[in-house]
Amino acid sequence: MVASALTSNPGILPTFIQVTFDPDLCPNYILEDVVYLLFRSLKSLQPSKERENQVAELVMFLLERCPPRYLVFDQHVLHETIRLLGPNELVHFYEVVKQTEHPLHSNTLLHIASRFAKSSAHKVNAADVICSLTEIPDFDINAPAPASVCTSLLTLGESDPFPEGQGEPDELFRVLLERGFRPNLLGLTALMRNFCVRGHLDTAWKIFDLLLQHNFEPDAHVFSILLNGSKNSFDIPSTRKLIEIVFSRGAWTEVIVDEFLHLMYLHNEAQPEERRRQRKANNAWRPMLQVFSKFYKLAPLQRFFSFPLENVIAGRDVLPRYETPITNLAAALRPQPEHMLMKPTSNALLLLLAAHARSINHPVTISLCWRRLHFLLGGEDPVAVRLIKEKGTTIYDIYIRALMQFQETLWVPMRILRNMIMNAEKEKKATGGNIRHPFPSVHTWTTLLNGFKNHNHVGGAVSVLRMMMELGNIQPNLVTWNALIKAFARVGDVRGAVRAMRLLEQAGFSSDDRTVEAFSILPRERREEAIRLLEESRNEPIDFADPRAALGGARARQETRRPLGLNLTVPPSNRVHTRPRPVGALQPPPPGLEEQLDKARQEWDRHVAEIDRRRRASSGNEVNMPYQLNDRRPLGSRAGHPTPRPGATRRILSVISD
Repeated sequence: MVASALTSNPGILPTFIQVTFDPDLCPNYILEDVVYLLFRSLKSLQPSKERENQVAELVMFLLERCPPRYLVFDQHVLHETIRLLGPNELVHFYEVVKQTEHPLHSNTLLHIASRFAKSSAHKVNAADVICSLTEIPDFDINAPAPASVCTSLLTLGESDPFPEGQGEPDELFRVLLERGFRPNLLGLTALMRNFCVRGHLDTAWKIFDLLLQHNFEPDAHVFSILLNGSKNSFDIPSTRKLIEIVFSRGAWTEVIVDEFLHLMYLHNEAQPEERRRQRKANNAWRPMLQVFSKFYKLAPLQRFFSFPLENVIAGRDVLPRYETPITNLAAALRPQPEHMLMKPTSNALLLLLAAHARSINHPVTISLCWRRLHFLLGGEDPVAVRLIKEKGTTIYDIYIRALMQFQETLWVPMRILRNMIMNAEKEKKATGGNIRHPFPSVHTWTTLLNGFKNHNHVGGAVSVLRMMMELGNIQPNLVTWNALIKAFARVGDVRGAVRAMRLLEQAGFSSDDRTVEAFSILPRERREEAIRLLEESRNEPIDFADPRAALGGARARQETRRPLGLNLTVPPSNRVHTRPRPVGALQPPPPGLEEQLDKARQEWDRHVAEIDRRRRASSGNEVNMPYQLNDRRPLGSRAGHPTPRPGATRRILSVISD
């Protein structure tokens, strides 16, 4: 009867066996063969989820109702059953198998442990299975497959809740170490990074302490992961603890020094500064330079400055009002012997250049710094070229951001972008690629747009967005759209903010905390209006290929009548259709670009002249204002900067414009 049903209609067999099963009357080999053939038939026929689940339920039914040692299913049957069961059902399956004393191969047990390890709620079950595996003779927990399961056991997914009690990662790690687990440092680094990225720095430290207890010797990668986690969490005690360990072991490397420099920069950037449209100063410049000089050679960095850096290093320490735990820790670091000084990395050089650019609070000084960099890039200085090759447009982004802080130099970044596009186009035609002259990236354009936003120049921000899409052939990212929304919100243009929000959604992005923060600038009644307009606009399609759709507000339309130096009317023959493409995808600019940018340059000259006229009429001659660095102390002769002379701003800016 069973054989006939298996050939004619195997779908009824699971139900038939469940109805007629009696362990006293049915030989075990018949059930074992029938279940095996049912799983084989699923492969020969077109499988369906329903039929697969029906066979898996049959296996569970037989195991629950058979006496101990009655059935011995083929390991293939068990493997397929495990694959079809959910984590909670698998817990019951494993308990039933143990009660019936059903033999399990080590590979089957490892498969069960792997399924448990990938579920945050069943980490303890996975540890129990692994412990039972270690009791099998000749089982090696450090073999590739078991080690992979152990790594999965200690890893948390991005959305997984953090387990507690016996399921905590450090407790599971202790159990594995007691069972003979010896992780390699590569897997250990990835594991600790997993916890640091998810904000569980304390768990990463517990794992580090367990390593030391079991005589593991951590390397520089382990230290850099912990320092990176401390940096992202702004955990000063953790940073101090790690620096003390690194110092005691003499384990300084470029990665560790760069992470500490980055921590100093970010910590200072996070400090609030009152009564400023933008934070135009970063007090980390001098402490960062002092730390840099303790581990790196100064010569490569000195090329970017016309004044001796030794004078800045030898200056007095940070004033008490600017002291922080980070600056105190930096001051306590001992310098390396001269023969042990390292060659600075590109990351370290860019961090120092960014800190210096952020420390400047006078347009003349930042203009001179850009002029110096422009000279090095034009002369193909090897250090400057290395920064371009390894980090792309980052060095341009640093100075564009700094120049956009001052009204007097607001137009200079547009000329920088003009030269970047022209030089990149020439290099691409000559060599077929871009190594020394990259096209402006999405970050470059966003930095420019954000600068206009900070000056409440909505028309300039919208114009940059249009040039980014039409001339740069780059699609805005979420950061770009958030900056544009905030630009409208800062001037109270609700309709413009709503239109930018619709474009953000049309581009395939979802709002985040920054988007909410941008709309929160509006007063309460304007926020309610924005919500109403947003709901109404969802029924109206927006053409993403038309950047002018962002000009939805009166303030933006009014400001676009001002000469911005942005040629917004691209002829139809030269227009590049902006269809969605990967962020950063670059295409050659349309024909006639040079003529368009020359015209834009003339418009900018007129705009700058008008700005200079209004500034002199409203505030008089302000070029003699003292400028200061880092701790607000005038640099004077010690730092190598002369005091600006009358008319210096106009003369220097005129030189840069050429």
